[in-house]
Amino acid sequence: MRVPDGYRVNDRYARDMACPVCGAMLIKMDVPLRVVSRKGPIASDDREVESWEDDGFKSRSVSRGWLHVATLSCPRCGRPFSPAQAKRREFRDSELPSDFLLRDVPDSPEYRALMFSKILDNLKRSAKARAEDARNPARTMPAPAVQDELPLGDARQVDARAATIPRKPVAENN
Repeated sequence: MRVPDGYRVNDRYARDMACPVCGAMLIKMDVPLRVVSRKGPIASDDREVESWEDDGFKSRSVSRGWLHVATLSCPRCGRPFSPAQAKRREFRDSELPSDFLLRDVPDSPEYRALMFSKILDNLKRSAKARAEDARNPARTMPAPAVQDELPLGDARQVDARAATIPRKPVAENN
């Protein structure tokens, strides 16, 4: 696959590794999942975990299990995999995830100042909108303090029941 100018490949994806179950491109996990299997190795890249037992006269190595480290996960089915479990696959351009190619961000002081000013303008705009809502309470819709039980049924029954529902008196502030 040729990467166009101004773009870069997202480091999050394992390029030529696919899920053996559903065939989706695998994602590299931030924190690897470690599992110790006592029955046997899960994949071909598992390592045997040994410990030494010592009774004072002689020591011996005892197998405690097999350490399986999953560093990849499938975004579609959510299963973790190790690189040995992943299926090798060449993906077509139409099969790539939408965020596989990322635009290069220029790292210059001018660009950072521009992005900071855009964030600042956005914060000022949202603060101004919140201040207008506080000055004009008619624009906001406050939730009622007490909600009466809503009668169920068709419209005629609702109107008939609404007239018979006792209303709670509203305490006036003096």
